[in-house]
Amino acid sequence: DGTEDNTYYVVVEKQQSDICTLDAIYLDGLPLEGFAPNIFKYDVALPAGTDLPTVTATTSDPAATLQIAMDTLRAIATVTVTAENKDQKMYAIYFTIAKNNDATLSGIFADGELIANFDALTFDYTLDIPFGAPLPGITATATDPNAQVAIRVVDAMHYTILVVAEDGQTTLTYTVTLVQLPSTNSNLLNI
Repeated sequence: DGTEDNTYYVVVEKQQSDICTLDAIYLDGLPLEGFAPNIFKYDVALPAGTDLPTVTATTSDPAATLQIAMDTLRAIATVTVTAENKDQKMYAIYFTIAKNNDATLSGIFADGELIANFDALTFDYTLDIPFGAPLPGITATATDPNAQVAIRVVDAMHYTILVVAEDGQTTLTYTVTLVQLPSTNSNLLNI
């Protein structure tokens, strides 16, 4: 009959996507300010006392995968996006946490006891010392454990306490004056 049967096979290969960008980056669930898919480095300033945020992201292509790593010692988060064809791009977020500017004291102590009526925003104190009693040792504790406290003995009866905040710029000065009370022994008046 002269007819011939030929079998043809068509192989359809799906082109794998090479899209390895992000649609968004989120810090603690909030969009990263200034994000753009073609910007791969971000600097984020955080307020003093803040923990590093949780970083999440969404890919531009649903076939792409992502891996998020947080280096807490260096305060850097990286988001690596891998396209379906295995191309990769990496986004980096560099965090800086502001230094604390709290230069207040949480306490001033005389021989280890908190002085009466201490208030972090009161800067001058007078302590009455009973006649004949030894003068107490004066110590102080900063509210922020990263602040520096320096106690200077002006003379036996006067102390200056300088507090330098973690930021190295903010300072507060407290003064403590000891007042030796006169004797209340009336027997000495007739001598």
